[in-house]
Amino acid sequence: MNRHLLRLLTSAMVVAGVSSCASYKTRFSKEGAQWQSVSPDPALELKHTMYLIGDAGNDSPESRAPVLEYLKTKLAGEPANSSALFLGDNIYEYGMPPAEDSAARKIAEFRIDSQLETLEHFKGRPIFLPGNHDWRGWGVKGLEAAGKIHSEIHQRAPWQNG
Repeated sequence: MNRHLLRLLTSAMVVAGVSSCASYKTRFSKEGAQWQSVSPDPALELKHTMYLIGDAGNDSPESRAPVLEYLKTKLAGEPANSSALFLGDNIYEYGMPPAEDSAARKIAEFRIDSQLETLEHFKGRPIFLPGNHDWRGWGVKGLEAAGKIHSEIHQRAPWQNG
């Protein structure tokens, strides 16, 4: 009897596990199924373009981020009614180190400069938000770290120098 119950439970668990597995097929709601064939009214005028960039703070001279190079070419052609919103984690791993830590500081400066270079010919509005890696801690300490990055961005920003 116990063996029969064990087989039944095992079979039920296998059936439940297999039927609950994720599918590789993309599924849409009835309303969203035709999303590719639906387009905005051609009479509509584009008012603003916004680029959202996240986790861009891990660039290095040895491993340049191709997305930043691509972004630079895209942003150069954008009009003033556009924005580039950097969504945080602009400097991995712990934000902007103090000047005394010259090796880590040099890497952090490279990472923020890589992002600022994308804005060199951008006519729109850049916005930088701090992420958890930029806060370098919580509370007052985190606020101070984010403030250092904010200051660094404004000192190095191409729109400030030209």
